[in-house]
Amino acid sequence: MIYFSWIRAVHDVFPPGAHRSRTLNVPRLAHVRWMSPTLAAFPPGPEIQPEDVEAVSAYLASRHEDFLVLGDASYLYAVTDVAPPQPLLYFQLHHFYAESDTPRIDQWVLSNLRRRDIRVIVREKVCWSNFPLPATEQWIAGDFHPGPVFGNFEILLR
Repeated sequence: MIYFSWIRAVHDVFPPGAHRSRTLNVPRLAHVRWMSPTLAAFPPGPEIQPEDVEAVSAYLASRHEDFLVLGDASYLYAVTDVAPPQPLLYFQLHHFYAESDTPRIDQWVLSNLRRRDIRVIVREKVCWSNFPLPATEQWIAGDFHPGPVFGNFEILLR
């Protein structure tokens, strides 16, 4: 069952037919059982594959540098022991900030990304979060190029 409000939608924790399939081969997630299907968004978006979570986690860990997550996968910071470079863990309008705060938050985020010299971005192709920060988006579009892709996870590099 999906519950909607004027500005939020929440999906069931366990979609119909869900089952625990296996553990993840990610050191800090080794005790977690993967739930299949794990969908990227509603209406049924693409299914996130455990192999893709393992691959993107391993890729980020191998780089030994700070990165930005554009999407819902904020757990990537924890599994790679990286502090988020921006003041918000993830971006969801009306959940963490009001629309009137967007210009101030946009500059705050952009200054933090520049100060931390972010060179890697993980962008989820499909996700629940949005990223309505025009100055930051312009910086990303102008300074980053496509890197490896792990299923729903696109890497952008500078």
